[in-house]
Amino acid sequence: MNVLATNTLPHNSAILDGRTSDEVRDIYDFTLDILEKKYNLYEWTHNKLNTLVSINSLVIGGILVLSTSDKFKLHETRLDHVLFVLPIITLVTSIGMSLWSTLPKMDAGIGNRQFRNLRQVVGTDTYTPVQYLDTISGLTLRDMVVQNVNQIKGMNRIIMKNQLELRRVTFLVLISFALIIVWIAYTLR
Repeated sequence: MNVLATNTLPHNSAILDGRTSDEVRDIYDFTLDILEKKYNLYEWTHNKLNTLVSINSLVIGGILVLSTSDKFKLHETRLDHVLFVLPIITLVTSIGMSLWSTLPKMDAGIGNRQFRNLRQVVGTDTYTPVQYLDTISGLTLRDMVVQNVNQIKGMNRIIMKNQLELRRVTFLVLISFALIIVWIAYTLR
């Protein structure tokens, strides 16, 4: 089986055969460094999405406060109402998309079909503490490298989905800001 053509590494990957223990240790350390960067990027993306939820909520509140001002009172035209409602709809949609993206992803489906990924909740939830300790203690450094690589690939899949959603949400926010400017300009004319 060509392990490079598959999405996951098998439990005892032949790719590491022929490597010295120092080389495997270096690979292991490297995978830990990558994992830390992935966790940081995952957290950064969620923080941005949460920030957009807060900003959107404040902007919606600002629009509603402005709409009660004498200068921004809604006229009785359909266009006036449409220009008022469109930014709110885009902001609310953006909030919903942000909240949906921040739902916890429990399993990216990488490596868990061949063996339990001992680094994930999904891989460890059925173990007792003694079973988990026994399983962890039985891992070789090569096994740990494979676990890390599968974790990295799984996190990458989740991060890519969240980054794409962050782009979509940000695009909606920019559209809503443009619509707010149009609404303000139309109302103050």
